Amino acid sequence: MINQYVIIYNQEKEIIDKMIWDGDTYRTISYGNLNSTYFGNVKPFKNDPYQALAVDSFLNNKITMIKGPAGSGKTFLSLAFLLNALERNKIDKIIVFCNTVATKNSAKLGFYPGTRDEKLLDSQIGNLLSSKLGDKMMVEKLIDENKLVLLPLSDIRGYDTTGMRAGIYISEA
Repeated sequence: MINQYVIIYNQEKEIIDKMIWDGDTYRTISYGNLNSTYFGNVKPFKNDPYQALAVDSFLNNKITMIKGPAGSGKTFLSLAFLLNALERNKIDKIIVFCNTVATKNSAKLGFYPGTRDEKLLDSQIGNLLSSKLGDKMMVEKLIDENKLVLLPLSDIRGYDTTGMRAGIYISEA
């Protein structure tokens, strides 16, 4: 299928190439390092083939969906790519849609004071972004500069990004 990736192994089960089908031919994937102030120089960990395919997809496709186990680099690579694009002025902002639905059988805690951003920064997505970007102040700075927008997934209905140069990140979709 067009845009389908393939990893090619030799008889010793060593990876010899990573390619993508473009409809006419296979092309060897190309990916550069994702440099940003926040993340430094990011590249696939130990040349992980799946991370390399993800970075190639970020660079060459409008939409990339990634799944994998915890710790496989999904969030880290996604945010590194988006911050790289933001710093290179390829996009003007990053919009993060986050799932705020309570986990099954968890206690309902009721009303929390504060703005939407304050509530989200005290949630799982705030903790995740703070850990990836260094601390909560870095996240707040990006929000204050209108370079980062946090929206609960429940508000995605009707949210129009037409005319925006934005990178969209949807967590736990």
